[in-house]
Amino acid sequence: MLTRLWRGLSTELLDAALRTKPLRRWALEQGERQLFQKYVVENREGLPAKAQEMRCRALVNLLRSVERALADGRVAPQARRSIIKEFIGGLLIGQAEPTQGFQERHGFDPPAFLTVSPTKRCNLRCKGCYASSSSADSATLEYSVFDRILKEKREAWGSHFTVIPGGEPLMYRSEGKDLYDVLEANPEQYFMMYTNGTLIDREAAAGWRSWATSPRLFRWKAGSGKPMSGGEAGCTPGFSGPWTI
Repeated sequence: MLTRLWRGLSTELLDAALRTKPLRRWALEQGERQLFQKYVVENREGLPAKAQEMRCRALVNLLRSVERALADGRVAPQARRSIIKEFIGGLLIGQAEPTQGFQERHGFDPPAFLTVSPTKRCNLRCKGCYASSSSADSATLEYSVFDRILKEKREAWGSHFTVIPGGEPLMYRSEGKDLYDVLEANPEQYFMMYTNGTLIDREAAAGWRSWATSPRLFRWKAGSGKPMSGGEAGCTPGFSGPWTI
């Protein structure tokens, strides 16, 4: 029912409806039921029941986080409409046709999202960094390859969600392009980026908020690292939290 409703109404109508608490709560409940039906009850991939329960729980938590952000007004109007169209409609509800085509060609479901680390460069040198990143490590994915990955996954199975860890993604530079160019060239995508936050100033934040394209969900992953020039990192050790613009 929720899928038919989402596909049958315009983004503007859905946006207006989800600003109403009773309708938003109803949509959340329907979404949770649909996810449970798909991953736990149907389990078309035949995966262990516990694994499917965990997948369902992770997506339900994402859905609830979106609902809380919509409820307290943290999301700008243009970003809110993109959440409705790309994140909920594209990722959580999904597009049946591209996914079905992928299943028929390969015999299994496509991944819900991809993780792409475009660079190992970082302006910090944190103890225990899982990527062993630093400013001295210049390993970088070419822009043309990065952009091709994003476009091909959308075309191949309707993928809307990409996770970008590091290195520090905001230090990405390739073929005269940076991460802002990547995101601007792919407005139909929803991104989650892990960043230490030290390269986002007020000017950069204001510029990102002005985009009328899809919202970018950041997760600050700060540690007790040190800048390459020495001294303490310009972020709070141990702080981790989401910021949606």
